[in-house]
Amino acid sequence: MISPSNPILDGTAPQNAANLFGAAGAGRRGGGPCLIEPASGALFPQNWLRPRFLLAPATSGQDLFEIRLRTAAEASDLVVYTTKTQWTMPKDM
Repeated sequence: MISPSNPILDGTAPQNAANLFGAAGAGRRGGGPCLIEPASGALFPQNWLRPRFLLAPATSGQDLFEIRLRTAAEASDLVVYTTKTQWTMPKDM
């Protein structure tokens, strides 16, 4: 996986999206959106389908989401801020 050093802004995510979220791992266990896909702990075989993330907002007011992927093989996390409830990793990643 190729992790850009800067967050990806998708949909109409604002430029300051990173400032609207706390540090990685600082989120609450409840109250956030539900991750429908992929299943927690899912593995992604190399050269297989691109990962797709499907979210269900907990409330009607949730309209900005942070997707964070971490792997020991990369120097930094892949961070995506999106206003959409579905995000698919770009093919070139």
